Amino acid sequence: MHFTQIRLPLGRLCPKKIHGTIYCHMPVERGSKAPFSIYCGPRYTEINFYDEKLAVHILTAVEKRKLYIGNIDISAASIHKSVSLKHLLENARPVKYLKINLLSPTATRAGKKILPFPLPGNIFNNVPLNSALSELIQTVPELSVYSYELKTDVIKISPQIKILGCVGSLTFKAETPSPELHILGSVLNFTGIGWKTALGMGKTEVFFPEATERR
Repeated sequence: MHFTQIRLPLGRLCPKKIHGTIYCHMPVERGSKAPFSIYCGPRYTEINFYDEKLAVHILTAVEKRKLYIGNIDISAASIHKSVSLKHLLENARPVKYLKINLLSPTATRAGKKILPFPLPGNIFNNVPLNSALSELIQTVPELSVYSYELKTDVIKISPQIKILGCVGSLTFKAETPSPELHILGSVLNFTGIGWKTALGMGKTEVFFPEATERR
């Protein structure tokens, strides 16, 4: 499994248009869960892929100038980050604190309800499951909220659709230092957290602070 992050130096694009463009170009079988996440920031747009075939296909279309978002040519897009699951597994280190900056409004599911904030038990729900990652999720220590600075915010998915979530930062604390937490936390940089990450929600930046700098 490979994680690829593409950046486009254009901000404030429409998440729904980007989502539709990618889906129209998907060469892989369409499942119930999109194998990508989107972030439409004020200064740049980011698309994270966790399906290697889809990433290669989209990058090829970008290079050949065959990919447009609406009438916007996105040939300026380029790879910003790329990492394999094998690399994450081989370079994991035990960590106890996981700090997450929520850059776009984030909401999570709790049964049939949508909550405008993440909970310790569902922050890894977007991690794509294969045998290795499934095992890590089962073995990661229980997390508790250590500190947070959050506020509610609204994301505009399209001119007609607005969804409530939260932005800010929060830090989770594991019961014991864990390399599994380091791996899964690193994956969140690509998958995001929570609901509708393929439509611009739940964009995360993850850090692993030491005890003296955890706030």
